[in-house]
Amino acid sequence: MKHLDQSEYFEQDDFLDILKEYEEARKNGKDIYLETDVLANIAGYYETRDNSLAAIDTIDYAIRLYPGDVYPLVFRARMAILMEDDIVKAKKYLKAIIDKHDIEYYYAVAEVKIAEGHPELASKYLKRKANDIEEDDAESYIIEVATLFADYKELEIAKKWIDTSNNPDDPDYWQVKGQIELGLGNLKESEFIYNSLLDKEPYSTEYWNQLASTQLLNSEFSDCISSSEFSIAINPNDADAILNKSNGLFGLENFEESLKYSKRYIELCPDEYSGYILQGMALNNLGRYEEAIDIFNKALKNCPDYPPAKNEIYEELTNALSLADKLDEAIKIADDCYKNSGSVETILNKGNLYLQHGDMENAREVFERAAKESNNNPETYVRISAALMDNGYVEMAYKILHCMINDDEAQSDKVYVFLAACCKTLGYEDEFKKAVKKAVKKTPNEAKKILKEYFPENMDPKDYYKYLTNTKKDQ
Repeated sequence: MKHLDQSEYFEQDDFLDILKEYEEARKNGKDIYLETDVLANIAGYYETRDNSLAAIDTIDYAIRLYPGDVYPLVFRARMAILMEDDIVKAKKYLKAIIDKHDIEYYYAVAEVKIAEGHPELASKYLKRKANDIEEDDAESYIIEVATLFADYKELEIAKKWIDTSNNPDDPDYWQVKGQIELGLGNLKESEFIYNSLLDKEPYSTEYWNQLASTQLLNSEFSDCISSSEFSIAINPNDADAILNKSNGLFGLENFEESLKYSKRYIELCPDEYSGYILQGMALNNLGRYEEAIDIFNKALKNCPDYPPAKNEIYEELTNALSLADKLDEAIKIADDCYKNSGSVETILNKGNLYLQHGDMENAREVFERAAKESNNNPETYVRISAALMDNGYVEMAYKILHCMINDDEAQSDKVYVFLAACCKTLGYEDEFKKAVKKAVKKTPNEAKKILKEYFPENMDPKDYYKYLTNTKKDQ
């Protein structure tokens, strides 16, 4: 179901009047008979404000008023998936729907399949159901399906769906297209799309925020901040814009200002862990390690049971502990993370902790284990090289990377970016130039992130090699 959950809608007077009337009636224990889509939007209002209990209570109320109706049951099924991680419960709600030929039912069934880890089956199911869709709804169906897959980061499938659309004049088409290109790392395409959308809707905070996110990923930190400020000017309490600005400031190493905006974000979204991570990282860079440790522990309390997110927090926490000269405590947490997740990333983090304290013997042993457990995955060796570089062991990193480019079984596109950085540090200018040429061809986004300090601000990575050759000729 396409919910009207934009902040602009929720700030309209007529919606706020209905919300007030609803809350007053519920507070007094009275029933209030509103249409199902109105109740769904009230639940959506609570959902966007991280009040999941009120959202669930509202939609359960709607189900009681309208048993078997598709809208509240679909909404409740989605909440069971996204908030409660309970697919069995989601299926129970879908089973209670009377009209199983409703388009919203199709979307919900597909979402359950995706949540179960079967996105291809979901796509096949939706293709079959496309035959039941009226011609007038065909284009919106394609866009909604593409959006569904994009929301679940099934970007290749989402792209296949959106590429079948014949209605590029629809702003929703470009919105999901931008989301897909952004997720696939096609940052220039994504930036172009959001700029085009903003030409038509310059007061859309959603588009400004998406543009800022694209610029952030493209290491265009000043532009990210500018886009965020446009959004904040439209809505001073736009949490996404405030978080983007904090990230942009962090990218420019303005840690004091980044800290200020991350705190502001936490005031707006106290239950969201990402604000705490950014605040802790800023504190680390300001040398306020004990404060950072406390903040990362708060992040853990607010983080859902999602291994990648928790591993990220644990990595930052152990880094803060290490910098605070609490290496033993950091190593213990790293070991516990490995026991719980078994991921190579946790092993690499442990090796980095040893390097921070100059313990090459233990670091080497840990890195050898990481290489073995990853079956000598080239990406693992790149990560090891990056850790060595960060801790001053540049010559050692250079040797590893140099060996990799001469080994057909150890190829990784990222090798040339880190090799270029090593060459620059070591003064190997000719080799630096050659490595840059390959780095910007194979991984331009990574090249910009790692090598941007060696080139003029805002220069496109594809111009890096030309800049080096022209500069050399001028000298």
